[in-house]
Amino acid sequence: MLGLLLIASQQVAQTPAPPVLQISFQDSNGKLRAITGTPDHRGTVMFLMIPDCPIARQYAAEMERIRKEYAPKKIQTFTVIADPDYTPARSKLFAKEYGIGSPVILTSKNRFTFSSGQAISPTAIVISNEGQIVYRGRIDDRFPKLGVQRKPQRRDLRIALDQFLAGKPVTVPQTKAVGCIIPPEFLKGRAER
Repeated sequence: MLGLLLIASQQVAQTPAPPVLQISFQDSNGKLRAITGTPDHRGTVMFLMIPDCPIARQYAAEMERIRKEYAPKKIQTFTVIADPDYTPARSKLFAKEYGIGSPVILTSKNRFTFSSGQAISPTAIVISNEGQIVYRGRIDDRFPKLGVQRKPQRRDLRIALDQFLAGKPVTVPQTKAVGCIIPPEFLKGRAER
């Protein structure tokens, strides 16, 4: 019996691992950033936002708290600015003004595609190191609808990250973000327009 177990374990060990979907983007400093397939990270949070959106600006401090709290847990964060008029210099000023410490990715330099639904500012997207989107939606329920603000009762992004890091399925993998609608043309690279 032990011989059969050893043969089975050797066959499993020889089976090649499935390929990791390679996703990378250029940040506002021109540096290529790997979103997947990195040995130093378990996953990535991408905060998609329009800087002129007042709701997104109100989330800047929480985005930074999440970055600091989850970086030691091998979660990297990026702020994706979905505004074709934002230059690298302007994005750096914005990040400094709002205390955003994560690298900034400009949609004017990269193309983003969403398979379904509208893109809303702000939206949090959690991507596993293998390239699977495990969560997409609001950061928390501070804004249950436009024009209504309250103390958060459910911290959706943190819950999703904790479940993901624990190796559990994310129980609510998608929520409805509340904020500013991002025009589809804002998500296309400059060469696409």
